[in-house]
Amino acid sequence: MAAVLVYRSDKSDKDKTVVIPNAEFAIIKLLGEDEMIAPEISRKSNNKYSPATVASLLARLLEKGLVSRTVKLIELNGCKFKRVVFKKIYVAVSVTEV
Repeated sequence: MAAVLVYRSDKSDKDKTVVIPNAEFAIIKLLGEDEMIAPEISRKSNNKYSPATVASLLARLLEKGLVSRTVKLIELNGCKFKRVVFKKIYVAVSVTEV
């Protein structure tokens, strides 16, 4: 199964259409309007998708131009950590599950 997504990106005023597998669509729905890391999305799915699976699906969505990836440095107790966060970067015009 898959979903047909008609969307408008931040960089264009034209509608685009893409067919995405249900697993990728589920990740987009879990991501919503928030900025999250893969383990957070995994937890939000009640561990239906492992963090590694989520990361793989996010990589596909990144290639399709549907999410952005940002590396942030976080300091905790004097130690710096890298966090890779993802965010949806489109506005849905319509979604049809096929």
